[in-house]
Amino acid sequence: MAAWVAIISLVLFFALSNSVLAGPSTHVAAKGDSLKTICQAYYGNSDLWRELWQINPSIVNPDRIEPGFVVMLFTTDSKNDTPLKTAEKDIELLSLLNSPSSLKNTRIDVSDYTNVDALGFLSPRGVTPWGSIISDETERIFLAEGDMGCIAFEKEHPIKPGDVFIIYQSSQPIDHPITGDAAGYNISFLGRVVVKNKVRDNVYQAEIIESYTDIRVGDKLIPFTPVSSCVQVQELDWDLLKRNNSLIFSIVGAKDLQSILGKFSVVYLDRGYKQGVRRGNFFQVVDKGDAERQKIPDLPYLIRGYVLILESRSDTSTGVVVYATKDFQPGALLRAVDLKSAFFEILSTYMKEFQKIVLEKGTGNLNLLEVLARLDRDVQPKPDLPEGLRVLINIPRCSVE
Repeated sequence: MAAWVAIISLVLFFALSNSVLAGPSTHVAAKGDSLKTICQAYYGNSDLWRELWQINPSIVNPDRIEPGFVVMLFTTDSKNDTPLKTAEKDIELLSLLNSPSSLKNTRIDVSDYTNVDALGFLSPRGVTPWGSIISDETERIFLAEGDMGCIAFEKEHPIKPGDVFIIYQSSQPIDHPITGDAAGYNISFLGRVVVKNKVRDNVYQAEIIESYTDIRVGDKLIPFTPVSSCVQVQELDWDLLKRNNSLIFSIVGAKDLQSILGKFSVVYLDRGYKQGVRRGNFFQVVDKGDAERQKIPDLPYLIRGYVLILESRSDTSTGVVVYATKDFQPGALLRAVDLKSAFFEILSTYMKEFQKIVLEKGTGNLNLLEVLARLDRDVQPKPDLPEGLRVLINIPRCSVE
């Protein structure tokens, strides 16, 4: 909490410094100062102290401010703005950025990066099939899109025409690339089938409606669960990540058991929603560099790429590499990215421009990445965006998930 308060105070300082002000941007507290006395001195209205406190959240006691403390004052874009009107504008925008729903309309389209229907996943204990392909009309071994075949389902599952299933293949047990512990099974998606009609007890005719790779008689099926390519960017659950030692952790595996990873690779993680990893979370791929660099203590991590989480299960999750500066392997480290603080810092710095965009577009359907893209296009000199935000604004945006 203290760190968050410090961030808010810092970004407010820069926001106020870059705005057109009706008077000083800050006040250095003297002995005996309170928020009431400051509001009376600058605005002639001591009742504004609550609003001033909201943009100075690091102040512990509004009635007794430590001498030397720098108090942020209100911004204004017009000489006609009253202090109260100015305060309300600042508080509304900062509350928007700091609210739990600030990212609810911030969505990106990953369809250029991967086929979300063919992701596959990491299963800690393997998968129980609902059925398997037992034959096709031509009695071929290899099947493709458009082929008709028969599927034998397990008796306990209710099946009806129109049901869609994923055809999958499970790997042999895989080990964690760093610890060597058992990590589970790679579940690879081969294609999809739709049930057409019943042939006899537990046996149905079906059509292969999509093929991602070779499909064979004998391959297993599980129910199809659609995954949207329109991903809402989500803030991390920091408390849950910390409790589960998940601020930095390793990539366990990859789709099709790939050993060399880079942009567009689909990766599997041994953290899921129980450990605080959610669809829409954003992670850096990091390492300590070559062997010589690793000998030097306390050097910062080097950023090698970024991973966006596309699907989160109970104890595992699946992501796609949306940016990479070099190839890496399973076992590479992922580090959590504090997107919300990054958005807050940039947009608070450009408060005047942010206000203008909000007035034009409203807050009901505000995609913060769209706002950043517009700032990056219109503001000169260009904003110094963190690399992660620049990666995200270069991904196409979408409006419906």
